Amino acid sequence: MNTNEKQLWIVEKLKTKDISSEKLAFELNISEKTLSNYVSVINHYFQNTSKIVKNNNKYSLLIKDERYFDLLNQFIEDNKYDEKEQYERKKQLLYYLLIKDRTIDELSELMYLSTTSLNQVLKELRLETGSFHIDIIGKTSVGIRLEGTEFNIRRLLIEKYTDIYDSNQLTTETCEELKKIKQHLNLDNTSYNKVVTATKIVFARLKLGKYNSKFVEFESLIAKSTDFKEIDGIVAIMNKLYPNVNTDKEVLSIVMQLMGRRASLVDELINDTDENLIQQIIEHTIQDVDELYQIKLDESLFTKDIMLHIKHLMNRLLFNVNIDNVESFDIVKQFPFAYELSKILGENVYKAIGVRPSIDELGYIAIYFSVYLENLEKSLVNYKLIAIATDMGLSIHKFLSTNLKTLLGEEIQIDILKLQDVDEKRHDYDLIISTTHHDKQYDNVIHLDNVFNLQLLKFKIEQYLIFKDNRGMDVLQQNVLLGSMLENNFVYLTSNASYQDVIQEMVTGLPVSLDEQLIIQENLLIREDKKSTVYGEMAFPHTSYSGNKLMVKAGIITKHIEEEPHLKLVILLITPNESVNDAMLIKLYEEILSVASNKYLLSKLNSETSYESFINILKLEMEG
Repeated sequence: MNTNEKQLWIVEKLKTKDISSEKLAFELNISEKTLSNYVSVINHYFQNTSKIVKNNNKYSLLIKDERYFDLLNQFIEDNKYDEKEQYERKKQLLYYLLIKDRTIDELSELMYLSTTSLNQVLKELRLETGSFHIDIIGKTSVGIRLEGTEFNIRRLLIEKYTDIYDSNQLTTETCEELKKIKQHLNLDNTSYNKVVTATKIVFARLKLGKYNSKFVEFESLIAKSTDFKEIDGIVAIMNKLYPNVNTDKEVLSIVMQLMGRRASLVDELINDTDENLIQQIIEHTIQDVDELYQIKLDESLFTKDIMLHIKHLMNRLLFNVNIDNVESFDIVKQFPFAYELSKILGENVYKAIGVRPSIDELGYIAIYFSVYLENLEKSLVNYKLIAIATDMGLSIHKFLSTNLKTLLGEEIQIDILKLQDVDEKRHDYDLIISTTHHDKQYDNVIHLDNVFNLQLLKFKIEQYLIFKDNRGMDVLQQNVLLGSMLENNFVYLTSNASYQDVIQEMVTGLPVSLDEQLIIQENLLIREDKKSTVYGEMAFPHTSYSGNKLMVKAGIITKHIEEEPHLKLVILLITPNESVNDAMLIKLYEEILSVASNKYLLSKLNSETSYESFINILKLEMEG
């Protein structure tokens, strides 16, 4: 992150809760002194509309005036402008290099940049081009040049620099053909725009005399696809304009956008071969989730649109088509168990086609796991009377109202509720959105940490509906991990030969018979062979047993383990084979996995951490 991004991150974090100086500095990887300087800059920017204050080594954001939100929007826009300026410089540099080789002095003059600034832009651009197998080479006698296949150059432009040839307009005939493709394939706007961008870039490159002459992996498979036949009209136009080129090769980049498109929610045919392969992936995923986590996924979760998503995901993987990043907040941290389930499905996709999904792809799958779409479709219609409880002013109420209507429909009624009236009037509403934590826990009140995050609001509502409809809301109002972590379940681990020895030490002393301990240990080691339960600094071995009591145990590593040198904490979970509340189990998985992704929490642990300190750290991090 640059300086502006870090300042914006501080503001965003402090909008939701107070945070210690130590933790803020840790998260930003800066000193507390530098953090203090950033805070001074932020306070100066927002003038008298807000102030970040420090009490008892904790920073708090005090909003004094509604004008703060206008300044915040301007602050965000200013930061976007900096990013846009960086992007424009890289695009300009790339544009010149695509035309011909240039010396540093020539580029510096063309771009009105000092050689120092130009070298920084060059460094940033080189990082991007490298991931597309394109090198930026500097040669003394020649200057700076791009080295890579035309196919990979087009990939780079389609994925990263979509507007580089915006001045090259497509013909009316070409635009009409693209509209026909959109209508026939029911393309969503994102997918359609990708196809238009690819078409524009391909024609612009042909106009410059840049041809796709090298062999491209999978090109014969692409040429045989049904999507290839969809662009016959584009091929005909290309043949008229460029009769001497191999159109089958030149249109590959366009066809690949069709093959890797996002699944549309409208009806679409999945052919028998696709459907059989996808069904196998789904069946194996259901089996693996049951085996690894004792959670029985309902097959109805995998609706038509999810199957389409899996189909196009596999196409994207096979043909190196990237998707945009998941929206602003981090799915991995917000819904770690949903992300774990997405990794299981991703592993089954890998077994089927031999290519692993990226983190971004797993993030999209995690969205499907975190929202049971079929259940939500039925549940949302029952929620018509909503209240917003906030002390952040009318502008925030209006902002949240707009987002709620976007999610739940224009027909819902939304009232303003005073925070002190939540207890008395909560039964009058189907749902209450509150921007403040309450001393009491209510079954129909959702606390929203970040009022500006539409995606977060969506997930909060969806999770509420899922748990309320299917399991009961009470489990969401308690911290299962903290409630299970008794002092006699907290131990110091002295084994250092191997992680397997650590598992054995964790099982020792469980309140079951020695025979049952041996069975549990064996099951844990078998599971470890299938899928590692070590997540960097924390390990999460888990299995089920024949008893009827759920067991949670935490162990602090006191001696260095050679095969897992970073391991500091082990949380062992043993669940009963029968009579497990799925909602509680899912929440427990979420909480444990959130510990694994909390670098700050793990940084506070060492071989001498006491039970009281461990619980205090856990409580502070999990309850905010």
